[in-house]
Amino acid sequence: MRRALPSAIVISIALALSGILANYLSVELVGDLELIFTPAILFVAVRVLPLRISMLTVVVVLIHLGWHWNYFYNSVLYLCEVIFYCWLCRKRWSPLAIDLLYWLVIGIPLTAIMLEIVSVVEEGMYFVILAKQPINGIVYTLIASLLLWIPQIGRLGKQYSWSYIPSSIRSFIRDCLLLLFTVPTLAVVIFIKTNIE
Repeated sequence: MRRALPSAIVISIALALSGILANYLSVELVGDLELIFTPAILFVAVRVLPLRISMLTVVVVLIHLGWHWNYFYNSVLYLCEVIFYCWLCRKRWSPLAIDLLYWLVIGIPLTAIMLEIVSVVEEGMYFVILAKQPINGIVYTLIASLLLWIPQIGRLGKQYSWSYIPSSIRSFIRDCLLLLFTVPTLAVVIFIKTNIE
């Protein structure tokens, strides 16, 4: 394992830089509501790197995210999500089930509490944000799973991590179809929000 450590650190740096870049690449949905892809990079880091190195990568990227957006509540949400994801991936749970369980049990209540504390949200956006978060989580999980299908990245998971879950062609197709399903769902949430206004 010690011989693999330098290359794991190089991979960690590459993933951290990718995560920081992803902080700048966002898609505006409605008003100030944006979709960022940083958590997908963090999910890949958790699944392909040893635990300590992946957590260091996660912390670096999330500190930058908080600094870049000038508030840290998203960083706290994503840190909780990644820790939950990491914990259950190491128990060999399905990544999609992990993320759905996180948002159902922890994520949505925590988001609601943080929105009440921070109160930077317009009244009509409250519901949209709560509905959007689990959909984002599904999208991030599926993007991470699809990235792990790239042979070079998948090999890293087999080499460095206990939490790597090999995928079958059936699960790959399921993940692609689910990703295609979430895009219209997100569009419906945005459509409903704009019609409410």
